[in-house]
Amino acid sequence: MVEASTAAERFATAVARGPDLDLAEAALLIALEEYPTLSIPAYLEKLDDMALEARDRIRPDAPVDDRIDSLNAYVFDALGFKGNAEDYYDPRNSFLNEVIDRRLGLPITLSLVYLEVARRVGVPAHGIGLPGHFIVGAGDGPERILIDPYHGGRRVTHADCARIVAGVAGDPVPLREEHFAPVGKPQFLYRMLSNLKFVYLQGEASDKALRVIDKMRILEPASWIDVRDRGIVLHRLGRDPDARRELRRYLASVPDAEDRPAVEATLAEIDTILQLYR
Repeated sequence: MVEASTAAERFATAVARGPDLDLAEAALLIALEEYPTLSIPAYLEKLDDMALEARDRIRPDAPVDDRIDSLNAYVFDALGFKGNAEDYYDPRNSFLNEVIDRRLGLPITLSLVYLEVARRVGVPAHGIGLPGHFIVGAGDGPERILIDPYHGGRRVTHADCARIVAGVAGDPVPLREEHFAPVGKPQFLYRMLSNLKFVYLQGEASDKALRVIDKMRILEPASWIDVRDRGIVLHRLGRDPDARRELRRYLASVPDAEDRPAVEATLAEIDTILQLYR
């Protein structure tokens, strides 16, 4: 069994590898705190096994378009990976081990499975982080195909993506070419953690939210939103001196923050509590 502190240290070490960061391993390290007996090599081997099966279905000399079709048929039809529309906010959707076992996940975790299998079979692919939704770009240059793993690996156009994003946001969101740029590994992990942070904050699982935020700070140390959220979570946990320090840092660094009145109200509440214990 792995202690939470050890899991966090291993995650930090993995992230520090820079270009050599193994995305699947790092994603499994995120899950390790929730599943302390998790065998990371076993799940990496499961991805290897998927790739071996997929390779038998893909002609290496086939055009990229045909190889993508074969890969999609394997991942989404044969294996049955799909989006968990019935319980989107189930935290298991954010843990790669659970996604592999249950064949259910979020857009980003399903994209991760797809990317890991694609990489192993030599199909060029990368993640694309649209606002509120995550897809995959498969192929290179003008041959690039946009794939939506959450919706069964269907091919999508830019117009389809705009409709999907509008459905998530509730209003039309203009999509520019930069929205379709490949997502780097640290940004990929940060977005995975953002989903998990939201679930834990909504469920008031403050101890778990704090561990997630600390990982996000490793990836994006300049994110003042995470400093604010860390202060809020520390307040929920009764660690008010630490909470006050973090919230003051946030306001000092973002003086024109839109949520300044709410944060100042929380600081006043913390000050009242701390006065009682002087």
